[in-house]
Amino acid sequence: MPTKHELEKLVKILKEETAKLQKVNKQRFDSLKDLEQRTRIQGVQLSLLFEVLKHDRRHSGFAQLVQMLGRITQFWQNKPMSKLEEQIRGMEETGLLNLEDIEDDENLPPFLR
Repeated sequence: MPTKHELEKLVKILKEETAKLQKVNKQRFDSLKDLEQRTRIQGVQLSLLFEVLKHDRRHSGFAQLVQMLGRITQFWQNKPMSKLEEQIRGMEETGLLNLEDIEDDENLPPFLR
């Protein structure tokens, strides 16, 4: 059974480790906050750049293409899935089907061969 002195020593060590971890977490949080702010600023800068390029005759086609690609990406991310895609996703989530581990056709389930 540990003595009172040993327990106090252990509590002191745990408090020091907790303080170190809190300091590291604060540094990580601060760096993530800084990166998010930079990303927002760069996003605004890119938007302004393509708005300006849209009005330039030489670059208007390129600017319209880039803006159109952004809208197409949003469409495909929010696209409703077909029933088959929903079933496959459900099987992957429940663990019945794992397509990442399949290397050969021999290892495929019978319905996928």
